[in-house]
Amino acid sequence: MAMRNACISCRFRKRKCDKAFPTCGRCEANFTQCIYIPQKHCQVVLLGAQAPGVEYAYRNTQAADIYLSPLSEPYPIPRRWYMPRLLQNFIDGLGVSQVPVHPGSMAWSLQTVWMQHALSDPCLFHATLFLGSSYSDMLRGEKESSSITLFHQSEVLRLVGERLGHPVLGIDDCTIAAITPLASSAGFRGDRDAARIHQAGMWRMVELRGGHDKLGMGGLVAALLCMNSLVCRIAFNQVDHPLMGGEPTLPPSALEVRILNSLEDSPGYYIPVQSIRSIIQIAYNAKLQANSQVSPALDRDNISIPEDPVYQCCHLAITIILSIIQLPFHPFHPSISLNYLVYDLKSYLMLTDTQTWLRYLPEVYSWVCMIGAATTDELELRIWFYFRQASALRLVSLQNGCFMDELWAHFEWVKERRLGARYYNRLNCISSW
Repeated sequence: MAMRNACISCRFRKRKCDKAFPTCGRCEANFTQCIYIPQKHCQVVLLGAQAPGVEYAYRNTQAADIYLSPLSEPYPIPRRWYMPRLLQNFIDGLGVSQVPVHPGSMAWSLQTVWMQHALSDPCLFHATLFLGSSYSDMLRGEKESSSITLFHQSEVLRLVGERLGHPVLGIDDCTIAAITPLASSAGFRGDRDAARIHQAGMWRMVELRGGHDKLGMGGLVAALLCMNSLVCRIAFNQVDHPLMGGEPTLPPSALEVRILNSLEDSPGYYIPVQSIRSIIQIAYNAKLQANSQVSPALDRDNISIPEDPVYQCCHLAITIILSIIQLPFHPFHPSISLNYLVYDLKSYLMLTDTQTWLRYLPEVYSWVCMIGAATTDELELRIWFYFRQASALRLVSLQNGCFMDELWAHFEWVKERRLGARYYNRLNCISSW
């Protein structure tokens, strides 16, 4: 049997494949996803910035269709049999294939501008394959990176090392962009040292370029750096970059204001927008009262408990906020109940359809998930909440960089209020002894 006809799993493990369709015997026995790649491969790339009128096409489509066009080989590096699959994994990993993607968003730029540069730059191409392979590892439930993932990671590091001494390539957009997935991956793995090294290197390159406003790719590189910084901030409370300082500068209620404005124009479909808007309004008022010097007069009993999991997620999120705000005024309130609320929030989020959030309530999705991330001390759970809503961040326009700042300020406010309430509660317990 020719190995070129084997499925990806058997080929990767260098095992004999019986070529049974849709699942070969070995994959069926190992409960492994079985994927076959056609013999005649077609290298693809999104038309993006190449074809005239593509922006009009995107604006006038009802679904986020992916426009693919065959390209003549070669790739910028020696071709391997799995590369077409990893390129598709890169697109699938963005998580926006079933929702409208508008020109100017991060998702659109990753599908077009990033891919266009990757097909001409070996370092960025390896970074693309690294992301695609990492996504494949995640789908298989692998805790350790596969040999393909590690290979392309090492190639990115090797090429970056070779370019560092070059006056142009050492600080060009493709080189800086290629490091961002390595830094984000380190954050997701909880590898603080690796994340810090990658971040320090990236921001040194940005400094040599003259600042983040000098970066190219239509603002994509700067947005990726900001998103990576948000990951490390959530994972490690790490701040070694100029975009996010030690204290949030935006009002902590700016995200709620954005959501309230966006819900006015939302079609709603089968989602009761006004009910969700009422919850966000309560959160806005709660933040304003909490920032004052008086005890907040908040009544959680006036919030109806919805049956749908989407509404239940919003209800749990506002319950967490109100519990955190009222905790210092109830010194014997069991703070451990916050942990139960966070786990309930995770459970209900897992019952919801991500595409529904992304299509109708992307900002609310980020708002809910960041409340969960800010309320837990567990690294793995914080990363889970961030990763859950990452696709929503990619739908935001690159020209609207304030959204990530607002999201960070929201996360910081909830986290600091929680830590402050817990400290205040401990002091009251000690004094009562």
